[in-house]
Amino acid sequence: MSVTAFFEKLVGLQQQKTQTATTSYRELVAGIATGEEPNPAEVERLLSETGKSVDDLRVWRQLLFPAATIRIPGWCGWGAWG
Repeated sequence: MSVTAFFEKLVGLQQQKTQTATTSYRELVAGIATGEEPNPAEVERLLSETGKSVDDLRVWRQLLFPAATIRIPGWCGWGAWG
């Protein structure tokens, strides 16, 4: 294997790992927004792999929560009386 082929393979593996972590992070945020309780160790690992913080996770959850509540019958976003 040439040095160039080695580095191309390494870059490809890193890109795949980044894409997988990003997809998992998005699924995590969506799950939290809909009330799922994730494994804290898994959350910590994903935050580290994606370069995100707990604050980033909190912001995304807050942004997505109204969209998630719209799908709940009888919920208008301001309370359970909608």
